[in-house]
Order: sequence, then C-alpha cells, then structure tokens
Amino acid sequence: MGAVHGPRPLDAQGAEWEPEAEDTARAPAPPAADSARAAPASRAGPNGGRLAVVAALAEAAAAAPLSGGELAAPVGRPGALELVPGRCADAVSLSSVLAAMPPEQAEGALGRLGALLERTTGVRPSAEQLAEAASGAGLARLVALSPAQLSAGMDALNAAYRAGALGELPPRPQRLPDGFDLAELPSLSFELPQPELEPLAPGLWHGDAPGALPPARARANIAAAEIFDRLAANAGLPEGERFSVRYAGGTYTRLDTLLDRLLADGHTIEVEVRHRVANFANLKTRAPDGRLLDVPLPLLVRTGVRGPDGEEAAVPAVHSELVLHIRPGPETAGPGLTADVKWYQGVNGTGFFPCDLTASPAWCGGVVTERWTGERAREAAALAGLLGEAIRASARAQGLAAGGYGITGVCNDSVAIVQHALSGRVTGHPLLMRDEALQGELERRLAEGPRRDGRRYRRLLASIAAVPSDQEPNGSAPARALASLPWPPGREPLGVAIHARAALEGAG
Repeated sequence: MGAVHGPRPLDAQGAEWEPEAEDTARAPAPPAADSARAAPASRAGPNGGRLAVVAALAEAAAAAPLSGGELAAPVGRPGALELVPGRCADAVSLSSVLAAMPPEQAEGALGRLGALLERTTGVRPSAEQLAEAASGAGLARLVALSPAQLSAGMDALNAAYRAGALGELPPRPQRLPDGFDLAELPSLSFELPQPELEPLAPGLWHGDAPGALPPARARANIAAAEIFDRLAANAGLPEGERFSVRYAGGTYTRLDTLLDRLLADGHTIEVEVRHRVANFANLKTRAPDGRLLDVPLPLLVRTGVRGPDGEEAAVPAVHSELVLHIRPGPETAGPGLTADVKWYQGVNGTGFFPCDLTASPAWCGGVVTERWTGERAREAAALAGLLGEAIRASARAQGLAAGGYGITGVCNDSVAIVQHALSGRVTGHPLLMRDEALQGELERRLAEGPRRDGRRYRRLLASIAAVPSDQEPNGSAPARALASLPWPPGREPLGVAIHARAALEGAG
C-alpha cells in the first residue's frame, strides 16, 4: 500500500531490526496550543494524568520480552493491536492512548481516524463500527478489510474524483534546471521540506517525524530522485522537450545510459525490494519528556486463511518499494554521486522519491526480499522508470484519481511487476492491479516507442500477465502474505501479526 517514507537499511532477513532512539529524540514537540489541551483537572492537572499513563505504557513496552505465543490475537479478539512488551521501544498502543482521554475526546479521535481511513481506502466505517471501536472491543475490526473490499474502495474514490469531490495530485516540485551538471550537486541550496503534525485529539497527532539525514545528504537524495524521475519521464516527451543531465563531460537524457555511465566510472549501484508496514494512520503521542512516541494502527488485510483456532489471519498491510543505493568507488574519476532513492506507485503518484527525509517508525519493521547489483540493478531502475511513466500516462488517459492508484495498482503491484521481470517471483501482498488498466498503454509504447526499449516493454507485459491479483483467492497469496511480514520470526510487535504468522506458516 502506498506511503511516502522508507524503512531503515536491513539485511535480507531483517536481522538488524532495532529501534533507533534518535528517530524520536530529534522529533519536534507538538504545537503548544494542542498539547495544552489534555485531560481535565480531575486527571491530575492539564497534562499530568495523561502523560503519566503514557510514561507507564512506554515503560511497559520496553519491559522484558515474552515468548509471544500466548499473545497471538486474531482480529476478533482483544489484544490484536496491543504491543508485545519488549519488542518495540518508543511506542504505545492506541487503545491505551484512547483510554487516557475523556470519552468524548476518544470518540472524536476515532471519528477523525474513520475519516482518515475513508480518505485513504475509500471505505467508510459505519457508525456501529466506530461505536464498537470506542468501547475498546472492535478497534482491529475497524481497520480490517479484504482485498476485494480494498479494490471496491478504490472504485469509490474514483467515483468521488469524477464527481469533483477529489482534486488532482499536485505537481512534484522541480528544483533543477535542464542540463544540470552533477558536479554542482554539493553546491545545491534549497529549503528542505519539513514534516508537519496534524492534531486529531488532545495528545494524539497524525504525521511524520523528521529524519536524521544531514542537510547535504537530504538534498542529494532529493536531487537524485528528481533527476531519475525526469529522465524516466522523457520516454513520453518529444525530443525537444526532454530533460538532460550532465556528468563528467557527457550529456544524458535516458536513465539507463546515465546509470551505465556511473557504473563505468566506478560506482556501485544496488537495488533492493523492501517491505514494511504501510503506516496509513501515522499516529503520534507525547511522552512526559517531550519525545514523540509512535502509536501503531496498521490497516489489516484479511487473508482468508484460518489458523488452528479457526480464526482468520489478518496481516498488517505492507508498503513495498524498490530502494536504490548509489555510491562512488575508489576508481571513480568524475564528481561522483552518493544518493539513496526509492521507487513505487503511491497515493502521491508513481516515481522515484528521496529516502530518509522522515523517520521510519520502528514498529513498521522492514524486510529485504530481493537484492540486485551492477547491471541487474541498472535494469531494475530502467524497468521501473518505463513502468512509472506508463502508469502516469494511463491514469491521465482514463481520468483516474490519484494517478491511477488502486486501479493501475498499488505500491505492491508496481514493485511486484519489476521484481517478477527480473527474478520470476513476487513477495508482496496484497496485489490489487487491474491488468487491463495498464496493458493497453504498454502495448502502445511497445509499438510506437524506441526499439531499444522493446525488450523491456515485453518483459513488463509478460510480468503483468503472470502476477496474480488478490481480489480473488489464489494459491500464492498465503506464501506472499507470509514473506512480506516485515519482522523476523519472534519479533512481531503486535498480537495480530503473531497470530497471522502462525496461521500462514500452517497453511504452507
């Protein structure tokens, strides 16, 4: 599912998954006007009661790890979204945060969360679901949807878009002039985007904390993402309108030829397939010392697989992305490029995005299921660039909302197509793409585009035909749902994920 920030680097098994204190220590304090409106005086002063509860919960979350087996909790039982002690520092459960609020504030917060769910998925929670969630019994059921329900929600969002209720995606900012020389990258100076927190209720916010990148590295990632995106977009532009970039005396208008030049100049290029939880709610609360604490609320995807207890497994919806790491080597003679960018189809469009501008919550985990280097990494980036431009063009031609998100696919589909084209396998779940929404555009480009791209378009078309859709039951869905769980076994931070792993492993 779509999102706009990526996980920290992990090895292929996720063995380096550890919370980073700096992610929250560097976060800004929420606005004073909102933090001042907390629990009433009967709760030990304007903030004291709620903050004391939060402090106790954070301490409990860092307590000694448990075995976890007895904490498995399917959607229909209490504990599904509770944090397992010892597995996720700097986080508290939403049910605990809501319990520390007066009832009317908790109900208001749930109403705003319901609106956020509808804005993200197109699925409107019923009044009964919200009331059940407010009672503490149905919080997990509020956010548990099947792939078919998610797909129907995308239809609802597109109907709203056609009715004028949803606007167009804003254009992505372009900071670089045509003909930009990568030698000028260190001297770039522009204001970095700053994440903002949106208050949902006293003591509860929605939004990102800033990442820990030095400003120069953040600007390099932003510039590289723009360069890659604009070079990929050249595939749909007349020759006289194409963006170009210079490197070591050469001028490049294609992504693959720029990457070839960087490889020839001694760079290493690595591309990873990564999965982490799609943090659609992106909730925060505040500790007594001012730190922001994460409040996990994943969208849950019903799998149709039942465990030995007879309960259906629901997995936290994952966000998939291709992550590109580019580094100069000792033999690099040109100015060199050090950058980390990611690619996927998200709610904000399809393309290359800068890595690490915002902090990635530790509870979202992260797993690498594929890694390519050298020419295969170059090929992954080239395929992604061609696919992204085709997705954008197809969405424009069909008048689709959010750049086609949910119809031409979601983040998992876009990454799955490139992964399958290179390795013949897919590890993302759920997959929602409607093949016919994109096949026609790719076939047109195959017929009319440059001959040198024909092989890549044919590979993309073959992979679209081969990759399944999870709107209907299929044999690969349980294995993919298991493979995309973004935590090592025994490190799942939520009861619902422990239950899902046990059920899915049993289904294998």
